[in-house]
Amino acid sequence: MTPAGSSIRRRAYIDAYTGWRYDAANECLVDDATGTMYTMDRQEIKFVAGIRCYPGQAAPYEVPANLTWNAELGYAVLGDKPYAYDPNSGWLMDPETGAYHDANYGYIYDAEQGNLLDEATGKRYSMSYEPLGE
Repeated sequence: MTPAGSSIRRRAYIDAYTGWRYDAANECLVDDATGTMYTMDRQEIKFVAGIRCYPGQAAPYEVPANLTWNAELGYAVLGDKPYAYDPNSGWLMDPETGAYHDANYGYIYDAEQGNLLDEATGKRYSMSYEPLGE
């Protein structure tokens, strides 16, 4: 227990050149004034729909067989669909809307109905891809 009125000092590793804090959980530097994250080489880390991107690099995670790593964008994609794969959730994210799409077919997740919707055909599927009645 800490006595009343005392404070706990937390150790933080600070980059001597920039003053940014080292974030061990994300293995990066963070500018606490702006919240911007940087690589250890002091390059800004890009995010799309909240997903960390790795442009110009090989995939830092195992890419599912039905997806393709796009080195230029720095994330995995499903065909020509504009969605970014989130390796933490296993879902594709639409950078424009933030909507979730399944990583196998790109069907949008309809949270209200609790199922998947093929926007091209209007057909609905269960979470295990079984067609649902009209």
